[in-house]
Amino acid sequence: GSSLSQAPFPQTRYRRCRLPPRRVLDMDRPLMEQNSAGAWKMVAASYLIPGIVLMGTYVWGIVTLNDQYPDDDGAMQLWGRLREPVHSVLLNLYFVCIGLATVGYFPSLAYSLRVASEISPKTLRTICGLALCYYLSEWLWMPMCVAYIGEKSSTLYLLIRLNLLTSGILVVFWAYFLCSIPASAAPGIGSVLRNLGRAGTCMFALHCAVLDAIVWPPFFR
Repeated sequence: GSSLSQAPFPQTRYRRCRLPPRRVLDMDRPLMEQNSAGAWKMVAASYLIPGIVLMGTYVWGIVTLNDQYPDDDGAMQLWGRLREPVHSVLLNLYFVCIGLATVGYFPSLAYSLRVASEISPKTLRTICGLALCYYLSEWLWMPMCVAYIGEKSSTLYLLIRLNLLTSGILVVFWAYFLCSIPASAAPGIGSVLRNLGRAGTCMFALHCAVLDAIVWPPFFR
């Protein structure tokens, strides 16, 4: 036979080719180790910017009502029947709760900014997403109230109630996810900031979910 058919095939060794690892976002690794600046920007984009816009709607509504109804209590019409002397205690309690919620917002914000770089991206996106949706819902409240004061409408009143209920549900879920972050997940945060942040978050959420969404609407009608 031919000598070529009997010649052994050369033994070739193949080396495994390793591709360089791609940089991906680890859903379980703290964002601080990946992009801490991105975490803070996410909180700012979902808390501060929408919050400033919300404050702008309040200023617009107050100025508009004072201008349109200077002889009819102006912006105080937003309180509805709570302005009556018989409800003075409840109105004063409301003012106190507004103050507590406002004060509580700042340690809540500080806690959110501090914890953002130590929790997983999934948890951070959930918290920031709920906060953003809450603000977007709240943007509608003042324009609807101004429209309702101008012309009473059962449909518009129902929309106001649904809007406040939606905002109340969103803020409760936001507070739950923010306050349920275990201390072990953010060991770099001191107990003082953690406790103040949680307390402020609860004060803000309870005011929005109880007084705004449940107590206030019947008096506004």
